[in-house]
Amino acid sequence: VFIATNATLDLEVTRVLEVDDLALVVGVWSFNGTGPDGMPVQLAAKNADVLRRQADGSWRFVIDNPWGTD
Repeated sequence: VFIATNATLDLEVTRVLEVDDLALVVGVWSFNGTGPDGMPVQLAAKNADVLRRQADGSWRFVIDNPWGTD
């Protein structure tokens, strides 16, 4: 459904707290597009995600919480 909206996803990372191989990433995101019915689709929230550094140095999500830090 989201792909069919031809939308734009914007993310502003507002804080990163990192210790050892874990990081808490907090941000604000918005999603704006047009639904199949021609009506606007608008979503927005604050996110709080936990990531873990992998052996190769990349990061992977451990907890993905896109709907709120309030």
